[in-house]
Amino acid sequence: MRRPRSGMEGLERTDFVAPARRHIIKRPRLTRLLDETSARIIMLVAPAGYGKTTLAREWSGEATCRVAWYAATDAATDVIVLTRGLAAACQAVQRRAGERALTRVSAAPISDDDVVALAEVFAEDLRHWPDGTWLVIDDYQNIVGSATAERFTAAFVELSRVRILIASRERPSWATARQILYGEIEELGRASLAFSQIEANEVLKDKKLPGLFALADGWPAVIGLAALTHERATPIDVLSKTLYDFFAQELLEAVADDLRIPLYKLALLERISLTTSTELVGPLAERAIAAGLTVGAIAPATRGDYELHPLLREFLINKLQEGGAGRTEAVVCDVGLKLISAGRWDNAFSLAERFDSAPLLRALLDAAVPALIDQGRVGTLQRWVGLARRFQLESPAVDLADAKLALSEGDYERARLLSLAACSAAPSSTFKAQALISAGSSSIFADDYRESLQSFTAARDLATSERDLRDALWGQFISANLLELPQADDLLAALRAFDDKTAEHKLRVANAAYSCGVRGGCVADALGALRAAYPLCVHAQDPFVKTSFLNMYARCLALSGLFVEALEATHEEIDEAARYKLPFVEPSALATQAIANQGLRMFAEAHRLLRRLDELVERGGDVHGQLDARAIRARVLLAQGRARAAVAVSAARPRRTPSASMWGEYLATHALALACVDDMPDALRTRIEMKGPVP
Repeated sequence: MRRPRSGMEGLERTDFVAPARRHIIKRPRLTRLLDETSARIIMLVAPAGYGKTTLAREWSGEATCRVAWYAATDAATDVIVLTRGLAAACQAVQRRAGERALTRVSAAPISDDDVVALAEVFAEDLRHWPDGTWLVIDDYQNIVGSATAERFTAAFVELSRVRILIASRERPSWATARQILYGEIEELGRASLAFSQIEANEVLKDKKLPGLFALADGWPAVIGLAALTHERATPIDVLSKTLYDFFAQELLEAVADDLRIPLYKLALLERISLTTSTELVGPLAERAIAAGLTVGAIAPATRGDYELHPLLREFLINKLQEGGAGRTEAVVCDVGLKLISAGRWDNAFSLAERFDSAPLLRALLDAAVPALIDQGRVGTLQRWVGLARRFQLESPAVDLADAKLALSEGDYERARLLSLAACSAAPSSTFKAQALISAGSSSIFADDYRESLQSFTAARDLATSERDLRDALWGQFISANLLELPQADDLLAALRAFDDKTAEHKLRVANAAYSCGVRGGCVADALGALRAAYPLCVHAQDPFVKTSFLNMYARCLALSGLFVEALEATHEEIDEAARYKLPFVEPSALATQAIANQGLRMFAEAHRLLRRLDELVERGGDVHGQLDARAIRARVLLAQGRARAAVAVSAARPRRTPSASMWGEYLATHALALACVDDMPDALRTRIEMKGPVP
């Protein structure tokens, strides 16, 4: 049985040229300007319809060098999306481009404080970028809406040696007039990109449209569209935008009535793909694409993909809205819900935002928030929660997303309350477990370990997925271990049994064994577990897990009197942190190095390291680090025979204490210093305080 003709036969022929393409002309006067510039950065900045993308394609297609192409979407305001998109584009030129940056964004969320460091990692990943190769960032105006994404891009542009061409409707905020004036940036603006009379005549061929060039003011979009329409009198005394709509309406009238709604639906898609159009638009999608190709409204982009000019997209959306709010909402929700089912969440959000569709946003939040949290897409969550609050939309998904934002901002109590609110209204056991895990994490950061233990225990009882079960179990162990409860040993056994075969899991279990071993006074056993796990470091991808393990391993070596090995492990830890720009690793490494140098009786170096440690922990408000530094300094002073100085250093009382073990170690050091100056009464009182409750 023969397949009915859909109107799409032959559309994938490589020699097919849509009408819109037939009216694109070469612009040698502009490509010559681009060829002759010595600037590392080129910017094409003009409103939609001035041929920025077309010019970039023409120039890069004619160039002898290779080009990496990244087209930014609305989702690029999220630094994680931006980093992944740029890395994927660059890997077409340099196979492992952005590899460390991708590892960094996959391991943990990126805060505003991390953005410049991430850009530095990305720039270093491209240090072997081939000479003469360009990175094109198209539709940069989609990045301009985010100060964080612009900071990342500005830092990357400054730190890298990559030559970059940017096409944008708005000038990037980091591009200064001085850079343009002194030739550091070559900018072609609206005046340069407008058609000359000669170029307009070449596009129009023999069409007689008197006055068109003057009315269009050289706007390529209007002149190109006019070339596709039937020859008729040009309206006079109208704005160029109205003129564009005039010619666009002519194209639309050439499309069959039953294909107009499918054409409007295609205009709602950020990417039009032959393979997914029927799923997203309906059975008439193929015919609508064919009709669009025939009249020149749609043009081939890459094999199997098509594109609408942004101005024509806007025109079609406006025509959809002329049909009334009811029709618009029905069409938008139909396409939006299919986008959600297909996992194209960013496109669905763009529709919910543009058309103020609360029902679509609610469906999107329910479907996508847990996955976005797992991906660490904090920037995306900020946009989604902001729109939900504007709609006054109440849902557990909104509360859970907002809790994640509060946690990333350090507002732990608000994060806990929002997580519990999400849990109380959760639509399923799975969602409830995820909300409890969020509540438990918030409580741990707030040093409320009993509260966190309760949340993680409840989450473990409700968990249905392996990931949730593992996260709840880890939270239970951390809480119980910090509380120094006997059940921590049972939880460690459960973690060992839960082995997911990854190097990261094995390293974390070894860390957990070390914590339990030190708490029980079995440092030798803990060292054995860490030594056995150490070879797995070369297989671990997560830099957070790897540096955490090396930190524990180095400290255990130092406590075991293996000072040279401890220093070697800290150097490896610091190198790994430097590779991924993880500044929080340095304080713990410095503390261990100070202990090792004390053991080697290199006291001057130990004091130098402790001075640097003091600067870092005071600046960051790290109470644990402050206590650790004081205790280590006191022990160094005792080793030097300076007992009275050790008493003074360890006498200070912190505003709060992070854990019973840290507090006990600090008091034990102070008691030893008191005994060394023969102040036995105070030493005994301090010993009694060690057995009492943590203040």
